[in-house]
Parts: sequence; C-alpha cells; structure tokens
Amino acid sequence: MAELGDFVCQGRRKVCEVTLEMMDYKYVDKCSDCPELRTILTELKSGKHGKYPHLEQHTEKRILELLPAKDRKKVEALQSKPTPADEAQASSELKDFEAGVAEADERLRTEVYVAKAGKAGDRLPPPRGHKGDAAKPKAAPRAPETYLEEDEQQDKAARIPGYDFRAWDKFDVDGECDKLDEKDKALERARKERAEAARRRDEAKARRALADLSKEREALRADDMAPAERQFLAQREKHKGNEAYRANEARDAYDCYTRALAYDASNP
Repeated sequence: MAELGDFVCQGRRKVCEVTLEMMDYKYVDKCSDCPELRTILTELKSGKHGKYPHLEQHTEKRILELLPAKDRKKVEALQSKPTPADEAQASSELKDFEAGVAEADERLRTEVYVAKAGKAGDRLPPPRGHKGDAAKPKAAPRAPETYLEEDEQQDKAARIPGYDFRAWDKFDVDGECDKLDEKDKALERARKERAEAARRRDEAKARRALADLSKEREALRADDMAPAERQFLAQREKHKGNEAYRANEARDAYDCYTRALAYDASNP
C-alpha cells in the first residue's frame, strides 16, 4: 500500500510529539483526528522506532475511513488496475504504432528523390573555366500601386483639393451626410436580414430535430418502458454516441444521441 500511504500522508498534520502510546492499534482506532493520524503515520514511516508495516497499513485504513467520499474515490482510482480488455487494446495500439513507424522508416530509406526536369541543373554552377551566361538576378516583386479598395479608390479620385475653394463652396455637405447615413442604414438592414435568416434556419433545424426525436420515441416505444429501464438505455446510447464521435463517425453518433434523448430527455 505504498501508493495509498503516499496519498493519505498528504494534507494538514498536527504539530505534536508522537509518543509510544500513540503508536498503538487501540489508540489509532479511537483517534478521529486526521491531522494527528497523519503525524503518527509519518513517524511510523520514518523508522525511528522500528518498522511496523501492519500498523502502518492499519493507520492508513483508519485515515481512509475518516476521509471525505471525494478523496476516497481518488484512492480507489489509484488502486484500480487495468482490465484485460484495456491491456489488449493498449497492446494492439502499440503494435499498430510500431508497424506504422517501421513502414515510414522503410519508405524513407528506400525512396529516392528525383528532381524535376530543368530544375536541378539550374542550381548547378557552370563548369570550371567556362564563363557561361551570367546569372541574371531575379527582379524583386513590384509592390502594388495601391492597397485601397475599389470604393476607396473612387473616393480618392473624387476628392477635392484643399486649395480649390470654389469647388468647396459648391460642395453639398448635407447631401453627402445623407448619403453616408443611407449607406449605414443599408448596412444595418442587411445585417438584420442576415440575422433573421439565421434565426429562421435555426428554428427550422430545431423543428426537424424535434420531429425526428418524436418519431424515434414512437419507434422505440419508450413510453411503454419503466423509468429505470429508459434511463439505463439512454445512458448506454449516450456512451455509444461518445465512442462513435471519437471514431469520427458523426452520423452514428447523431443517431445514438437521438435515441438517448428519445429514451430520457431529462439527461442530455
């Protein structure tokens, strides 16, 4: 119970002197203070007074009895061992991994890279003593003349120079403001239309899901089953759906989740 002892020793301890009377089976059974028991267990494990493995195990069990249910579950998880099915699955996954690594290694060792025609020779230098054609440096890519959008380009072309005072006197400020307001209103209307279309699609999708759920419930005759049986079947279908989802089988996962909701809609 080394793992259990390491776990139960963690936590708050009581600062006190551990006497020989405290390191006794009867005292441990009567004691209900976890910090004090942790101090006794630490003293026993130190070996200052000798080794008493049975007393250590007895103290560990007593501390475990006094722990909350949440901590006891952690201890049970630490003590649990893999099932034969888990070991077989892990062994199969390791074998598949080894086979994949061996296949990739063999492919990397045997494959030969063949350069495309006209590419490899371009990178080779000219023969010694032969001038050849001087390599022309590649021209740097030209930057675009403008990064402005089409609307911004039109606005830039229609701008009035700052020194053209006559044009500014003829400029209709109110009209331009009205155009901007109308443009903002059009954008807002388009946004509301998209939101309304998305809401209608969601509502239609929800109605189809409810219809599928109702049909599935009638097909399974879930109303004729006892509540406990429905909950059990719903939990089983939910686990099957999780496994299908992990295997990237979306349609099977959807069907399993639908059956789970048909059996028990209160446990999504």
